[in-house]
Amino acid sequence: MVPCYRGGLREAHGEAPEEEAAFILLDACVGVEFQEQPAKILFEWRGTEHEHFPDILVLARSIKEFWECKKDHESLDLVVRRRTERLTELLAPLGFGYRLVTTSQLTQKYLLNNAISMRRRASSKVPDYVDRRIAKLGFDASIQAARLLGSNSRDSADHLSLLYACLYQGVLTGNLWKPISIGMDVKRSSSNTVQPWVWQIFDRIN
Repeated sequence: MVPCYRGGLREAHGEAPEEEAAFILLDACVGVEFQEQPAKILFEWRGTEHEHFPDILVLARSIKEFWECKKDHESLDLVVRRRTERLTELLAPLGFGYRLVTTSQLTQKYLLNNAISMRRRASSKVPDYVDRRIAKLGFDASIQAARLLGSNSRDSADHLSLLYACLYQGVLTGNLWKPISIGMDVKRSSSNTVQPWVWQIFDRIN
């Protein structure tokens, strides 16, 4: 069971560790909405009608995808792969994607741990002085987090916790493939980003 903080506190009931990891990553990523077991899909395959309950529906900007979370060895099963191909083909004309998401993708080095740490600061407020500093940054400008957040006599918040909050709320972006630290470089977030950072799990395996 994973508490989810965006859009009101609720709990997602993952039936497997892979689903729980997906919920954590999705909830940590600003601009993403998701729902577990959102639909029953009826489809024809090899002359027979089948039904399938995808694990998660993920929505982000213009993206609509069903995710099916599997262990690495389960994803190699021929039936699972053929079903993925069939559903990908059938759902595309309807404007939906379908992804087979694996343990290796969901638990890549540092990314999941960073998401966990960011979510722990979900209720933290970004101070006004930090918002003003971020607003002065160009979207392409990179700055060390320590310099940006700096000490301020009016605010005694721990700077690393503040950085986690800024990343969770999406006012800053940074390289989440390495441990989050006050020495990391960060940028002001842009609303023009095509994909939220969680989709990076499909582009690389550490």
